[in-house]
Amino acid sequence: MKKFISILAIIGLLFVSGCSSAAKPDKTVSDFIDAGKKFDLAQMATLVNPANANSKAKITDITKGGDKEADQYEKYFLDYFKENAAKITYTIKEPKIDGDKATVPVDFKYVNGSPLLKATIGDAFSQVMSLAFTGVQMKDDDMNQLFMNSMNKQKTNVQESFTEKTVDFNLVKADNKWYIDNPSDELLDVFTSNFISVGKEISNSFKSASDNSSQDPTFMEQAKKDNATIVNKTIGDEIVLATIKLKINSAEEKQTLTPQSGSPVNAKDGTKFVVVNADLTNITNKAITMEPDLLMIDNKEREFKTYDKTVGAIDNYLDYRKLAPSIKENGNWVYELPNDATGYSLAVMKSGTNELYLIKLK
Repeated sequence: MKKFISILAIIGLLFVSGCSSAAKPDKTVSDFIDAGKKFDLAQMATLVNPANANSKAKITDITKGGDKEADQYEKYFLDYFKENAAKITYTIKEPKIDGDKATVPVDFKYVNGSPLLKATIGDAFSQVMSLAFTGVQMKDDDMNQLFMNSMNKQKTNVQESFTEKTVDFNLVKADNKWYIDNPSDELLDVFTSNFISVGKEISNSFKSASDNSSQDPTFMEQAKKDNATIVNKTIGDEIVLATIKLKINSAEEKQTLTPQSGSPVNAKDGTKFVVVNADLTNITNKAITMEPDLLMIDNKEREFKTYDKTVGAIDNYLDYRKLAPSIKENGNWVYELPNDATGYSLAVMKSGTNELYLIKLK
């Protein structure tokens, strides 16, 4: 009997040992992220489903030629991504395994390069347009250098910020190993500081602008279709939205913006600036970033987004301001309107409701 029990014990130990050495999906995920923090694209690709060549190429093609000393433009962005990737922090949550498939949620905190890239594109585009008007033709190398110079300049104006999100890793099991299956753009954004999504956004905006076959409804037209409940407000009224508390303090028309550091910015012929001062309070329990998504609607129902060169043109701007919970922030938005806009309001929907707030400024 003792010998029989001893044999059972040995079998049990072998079984436990075999189970403990079995591949686990969360180990693959942690290896993938750790390789990503080093921006080791080749190592990341080895952890992607070997049956999906396109997914492997999607990883290795994030940058092309970035390791070649001759290609300074690619190397510039590779260095930027590497620097930011090292700052990624993450928490792997409980995997959900269903046979040879698994889903592993991961909470990420990483550098949000979106404000920097948008500010850089706006500044570079302005320079290119100015040179075009003078008849200067730029080669690709000149354009690349201009963009790098502009990005270096914007790094001094745009404060580094972080964003948080949860990404689901989908995995498949092959030959007793777990592999990442078809990594999403949402995942790759983590390692490229949101540059992938911003690139798509800008590309889509150009595509929409060039497509005259159909036009999307304006913000107000869509609100009317949705039977939105319009709530009229004025300067000084406190408005509680889904994530922030908002109060407009003033709206001032100007022809010139004069920042403390930098050159004055003049409104184009036939236009004027409207500088809106506001108080914002984050009413959630975690930090959020204030995106510049408040539209200004004039008396002709024309819609205007915040001035695309706000960064560097005015002090204490609210675009992309990081809002800590329950701490009031004060700052400015800038809009550029035609001179025939004799009246205008800010328009904002309250998320999760059908309420449209129209804040009359003039």
